[in-house]
Amino acid sequence: MPQESLQALYNSVSENYDVGTFDTFTQKMQDPTKRKAFYGAISNEFDLPEYEQFEAKVSTTAQPTRCLYRPR
Repeated sequence: MPQESLQALYNSVSENYDVGTFDTFTQKMQDPTKRKAFYGAISNEFDLPEYEQFEAKVSTTAQPTRCLYRPR
């Protein structure tokens, strides 16, 4: 998983939600079921890309081109 994308997501989301430490968050994001549930839970409050793009950014080694996570 790309650390930069996860760090950007963690930084944005942790301002509003208790998502634990970055290490705990990263561990949970390794589970596809938990990623999907997380996306569903925050998608109404954050401007996120379509799920397929989100999945590609947080589950592969692709480098992010820009921060995709910001509060609405």
